[in-house]
Amino acid sequence: MFVFLAESPWPHFITISPWALVCVAIHPYPIFSVRVPGLVVTLTLMVLLVAVALARFLNDRKGSSAILGVVWGGAALTHAPLLPIVAPMAVIMFFLQTGSWGRRAFRIAGVTLIICLCVAPWTLRNYHAFQTFIPVSTGGGLQYWLGQYIYFKGYDSTSRAFEAIQTDFKSLHQQELEIRHGGVVQHKQDQLLLKEGAAQFRGDLWLLPRRALVGPVLFWTTKDRGMKKAFFLGMMNLPLVAGLVFPGTASVFAAMWCRAAVGVLFLFLGVYGLFALIQGIGPYFVVVTPLAVSLLFYTIHCPARQKQPLPSPPQSC
Repeated sequence: MFVFLAESPWPHFITISPWALVCVAIHPYPIFSVRVPGLVVTLTLMVLLVAVALARFLNDRKGSSAILGVVWGGAALTHAPLLPIVAPMAVIMFFLQTGSWGRRAFRIAGVTLIICLCVAPWTLRNYHAFQTFIPVSTGGGLQYWLGQYIYFKGYDSTSRAFEAIQTDFKSLHQQELEIRHGGVVQHKQDQLLLKEGAAQFRGDLWLLPRRALVGPVLFWTTKDRGMKKAFFLGMMNLPLVAGLVFPGTASVFAAMWCRAAVGVLFLFLGVYGLFALIQGIGPYFVVVTPLAVSLLFYTIHCPARQKQPLPSPPQSC
């Protein structure tokens, strides 16, 4: 995937892609976190495919709109949180493109339509089965409260947090909260949890800043043995983010990054931000680590591959 990522959007990146591959391959926490194959491994592959398709789209390659729509639709079916990222990314993609505004809007509309067509069969299946609108899956409300209990109430594992949420839910609503497959709940119960979460946000203006401080650190941990270890592991991983964000931002302002690289950076920040704010517990950092390492090496390579500043907007890679 690193070779594929290098060959598609960034021709000169191929010379350093083996080093990026080694950095990911020997990273101890991904090795630990994916010891049991499952969702995270598949999601990592799908996010990488979205990144490659996004780079091709921003480079205006032939058929790239259809490819991006199909890949992103498949990624959304793999894990539902990748669906709401489409809206902010569509705005970013609009401004990163070249050409007339009408052409930009037409290409974005094409991608969005294909994503909807990919997700539609499953949405129709959900409506037929549950008689309500569920785009991909339920569980958003439960995941919010799972993050709340682990971030601020000191629970050191998801299983204990689930038990506490079930106990509190039963005492408040006099009904059992059925949790299946590590986070799937009934739609009505999940909607109730979402409403209570929204009410909590409205009642505590400092809640969002607090989650924005705690979540991004815990996101880079496996959160397997207590809060202290989680913060320690998170701080060990933060240099990777700092090494990406600060030089990367400087490269953007210096017009050294191409459109594709900027688009992949926003994809990284979108996935990172969504999971960190809602519920960043578990091995989800594995999903964006390859993107972070790729962009970090690309940033390091920028001064060598391009001495002259690029016109604005950045040209294609």
